[in-house]
Amino acid sequence: MFQLEAENKTYDHALIIGLGISGFSTARYLRGQGLSVAVSERRPAAEFDADTLSELERLDIAFEDNGHTDAYLKPGCLVIPGQNVALDRPIIRKGIEQGCRIVGELGLAAGRFQCPVIAITGTNGKTTVTSLTGDLLKAAGKQVFVGGNIGIPLLEGLMDGKHYDAVVLEISSFQAEIAGRFRPDIGVFLNLSPDHLDRHSDMNTYLAAKLALFQHQTANDIRILPSDDAILEKQPPGGAAKPYTFGLDQSADFRITDSGVHAFPQQHHYDLSSTKLNSPVNRLNSGAAIAAASLAGCSPENIQQGLGQYRLQPHRMEKVARHRDVSWIDDSKATNIGAVQAALDSCRDPVILIAGGRNKNSDFSLLAPAVRRRVSRLILLGEAKTHIAEALSGACPIHMVEAMDAAVRLAARLAQAGDTVLLAPGCTSFDMFTDYAHRGRVFQQHVRQVVAEHVSVSRQD
Repeated sequence: MFQLEAENKTYDHALIIGLGISGFSTARYLRGQGLSVAVSERRPAAEFDADTLSELERLDIAFEDNGHTDAYLKPGCLVIPGQNVALDRPIIRKGIEQGCRIVGELGLAAGRFQCPVIAITGTNGKTTVTSLTGDLLKAAGKQVFVGGNIGIPLLEGLMDGKHYDAVVLEISSFQAEIAGRFRPDIGVFLNLSPDHLDRHSDMNTYLAAKLALFQHQTANDIRILPSDDAILEKQPPGGAAKPYTFGLDQSADFRITDSGVHAFPQQHHYDLSSTKLNSPVNRLNSGAAIAAASLAGCSPENIQQGLGQYRLQPHRMEKVARHRDVSWIDDSKATNIGAVQAALDSCRDPVILIAGGRNKNSDFSLLAPAVRRRVSRLILLGEAKTHIAEALSGACPIHMVEAMDAAVRLAARLAQAGDTVLLAPGCTSFDMFTDYAHRGRVFQQHVRQVVAEHVSVSRQD
């Protein structure tokens, strides 16, 4: 029998919708708790590796593929949708009609970690802030589990048998909206800009999903918010947590400066000038991570050490090459408008921007001011290229291509000394690539090939 936090009802059966990484982890966790478990997947079994299917069979976990039926849907059971499963799917609606409890992995984990939990959400910067916060805690000698939307399912932290001093989780809006009674000891909200509007009907729904992470916090908890976010000022998170802020405002508790972060609670200045984090975007990210780590009890000395040792995650303003005085930067993780704006604001040189992919119902006209200000040429590819071109018509010269190879070669021909060629797609990658990392790797491969060809020609000359 299994109980959720702050609920009296017990459950003996769970249906998991989607056999992704988290779905597989959830199935194993709940089976270990003694529940009967079934997994329903829309893809055919042939798309999954044999080891995964064998493990399901070994654990006596039922599995159906090629679509969701109600064969394993029992009245009043737990139903756990995967992150990519919209909550308006017929199987979810039928579960609600039958009195099932719709909950995500956060709701399953609520109250079960025996150490402080730091949860980080927002539109952009989540992975950087999550990994950096984890590294700052580790620099203080703590045993830390870092997971959630960052790659390692959060329930793995309850199954691996290890002792942790702290848990740091990256939380998506999809996870937060079905978080049950989960509450972080320290909750961090980084920023908000349009994203996932193909899933969330509008910005208010998107914001409400994010804010769900904070609604059960108590007076013993902490929330960290940006000091200058107009939307959050009008609609701050609920809950009774003690508030702290980070940002550029003079009133911020953790204020961003030209060279680092000044932490007023500690009366300490953190110097980022000699770190990999000394850029406008990453000074803000550092402010949030420093706030979380310091409020979790880390000393200034340990935090400064961790900042100096940190290495940025791949495909996030990653410098790929500099050739003929042209810089090539991979920001493939920039999958929404806010991330593209932040990437452009980080570039001082004229930018040749490579963008496009699969649209998430984004309004690309919001990019027009930044494009006019920073972009000399816009190269578009992917399903959304025509839509983006129409939204940004007149902002700068626009070129459309069919593949990443063509985009890189065109950028190489157009680039002049002093330019920056920036991959910041503003879209998901799934029309042409398996994920944003695959897209970034392909971009880097073509950049290095073009640079090598230029070097070879120069040597022959």
